[in-house]
Amino acid sequence: MKRFWCLLAILACAASSLPADDKAVALDDKEKAFAALLHDAVLVGNFSVNRDRPGNDGAKLSPERYGIKSIQKVGENQWLVNSQIKYGKLDVTVPVPVQVHFANDTPVLSVTDLSIPLVGNEFTARVMFFDNQYSGTWRHGKVGGLMYGRVERAAAEKPEEGKPAALPPGNATEKKPADKPVTVSPAEGAATPKTQSNPKQP
Repeated sequence: MKRFWCLLAILACAASSLPADDKAVALDDKEKAFAALLHDAVLVGNFSVNRDRPGNDGAKLSPERYGIKSIQKVGENQWLVNSQIKYGKLDVTVPVPVQVHFANDTPVLSVTDLSIPLVGNEFTARVMFFDNQYSGTWRHGKVGGLMYGRVERAAAEKPEEGKPAALPPGNATEKKPADKPVTVSPAEGAATPKTQSNPKQP
């Protein structure tokens, strides 16, 4: 639970450090492949916690799951990870500034000593992506560990009954919902909306 709230705090404060340049940045082939890998993706795996104990190779593994809507390059080695956070009724997408360096064709995502007001500092991670898998290290102060797993496709969510499917941001073809039918009272000549039942999907 504590680790989740630390992660949420990192994402929540990331918007304050976004690059000012919003112009599109050209991508080479390996960068395009990386952006495609993390488009509507979910990192599903495990992490360990080593509380600064040398030789603690038997650290207990815990499951982890991170949703990523997309990743975009905004400058030299500078990227934004649009991370999806779901917890209870909370469902938001927050841009997280990171650095990405390539070892040949292999991307390595890094965050170093990220500071968070009122929460803490020294949030650090190195995560490598290859062959639809990821692995790396994470650390918050003296507490850290390992993380690894697979990159999976996010399952398409079924729209609620009576609601159109969501379109990608900036899609100019999005249609407005049709106006409700009205009935006119002969006596008063006033237009009155006709109420319709809209039961919730079980």
